[in-house]
Amino acid sequence: MNILDIKNLLSYQEMLERALEDGYISGDEHAILDSISENYGIYEKSMKDAIKDGIISDAEEEKLRNLRKKIYEEALKIALTDSVITDDEKAILDNLKSSVGLDDYTLELIEKKLVK
Repeated sequence: MNILDIKNLLSYQEMLERALEDGYISGDEHAILDSISENYGIYEKSMKDAIKDGIISDAEEEKLRNLRKKIYEEALKIALTDSVITDDEKAILDNLKSSVGLDDYTLELIEKKLVK
């Protein structure tokens, strides 16, 4: 297990613990966590492929950045399906924001695109 795997696992664990604080994981929380888990896996595989040769090219960097955007965007879409973001969902999304390593401007653009 590499450092990226550990970092993502710890972030995911924090999100899961937050969702469990009230003793219940709602359907939306479950769907958000599933999406994050699946997309983290895709990102980690892409990262491993990108670093095989010891160099991350500009194209690989762009692909990885787009995957990080996708992780947040898909989780936010799920949270917005019922037009209500609960405190637990917000906590998961806030943790995810710091985990995906995107700048505030990019996160804001994603949110403006989805929140109408």
